[in-house]
Amino acid sequence: MGANCRHTFYPFIPGVSQRNYTEDELRSIDPPPFEYEGRTYTAYEASQKQRQIEREIRKTKREIIAAEATGDKDRLTVKAVRLRRQKELYHDFSKAAGLREQKERMQVNGYDRSKSMKTVWAENTKFVEDMKAKGVENPPKSLASFRRMEYNEPEKYKQLSNYVSSVDSGMMSPLTGFKRYSDYYGRIEKELVGQATSNGILIQGQSKHLLERVFGTMNDPAHGGTKRSGVEFEDVKDALLNGKTIPAKTETLADGTIRSSQVLYNDKATVSINPDTGIIIQCEPRRRGKK
Repeated sequence: MGANCRHTFYPFIPGVSQRNYTEDELRSIDPPPFEYEGRTYTAYEASQKQRQIEREIRKTKREIIAAEATGDKDRLTVKAVRLRRQKELYHDFSKAAGLREQKERMQVNGYDRSKSMKTVWAENTKFVEDMKAKGVENPPKSLASFRRMEYNEPEKYKQLSNYVSSVDSGMMSPLTGFKRYSDYYGRIEKELVGQATSNGILIQGQSKHLLERVFGTMNDPAHGGTKRSGVEFEDVKDALLNGKTIPAKTETLADGTIRSSQVLYNDKATVSINPDTGIIIQCEPRRRGKK
């Protein structure tokens, strides 16, 4: 019973004393295991993981203090970005585990409001630079602003998130530019969604993968670095609304989900759509001589 311990002891005599909780009640009190990023955690392991992230956050804050003291702005920026990512991990993990965030455990002596503001400034500067490098001409001014878009501008947030994800994965070149990406996304929503394909499937939306294939890539990471040519929007539109069809097929994904796809084509493009959901899946240029 050390400092701040709230436990107490009392004698228990087998056959005489009565337990407060049965084994079943004790098991029901302990939260069930949960999975996070491919790993299963018990309640105890989750609490220890939370303590680990808190220690890493404190360490990074001390490194920020040292970087500011030595005037190393580059190191300050690197550590500021790391701190942001650690805080994101802490928030996401605590939420997934059902644990309360204990911000008092992340406090460091000397990391005051002034240093916190400088850290935020360095973090936001790096965020804007990274977004511009990915082809976003007028990005949100901060990560916090970007997150608020999820609630204030959900459609733009979805487009921007998908675009950044495609660039980060290598499926799309940053030279594409978010403005051009957004324009194409809008054309699909305006000119295709709500229309019926040549064989009567109601188009209800588009997958993230569709625009990756519309613009193409010089180095497709999903297919061993293969170059993939893009497809003109008008060719995609014509294939869907006026194209010929190939019998629909189904496939079983790794997680056991069964997905259906219907291929429509013209002389310039083939396009896949899910006949059950009406979501346009992907497209590719049609090669000469290909049946």
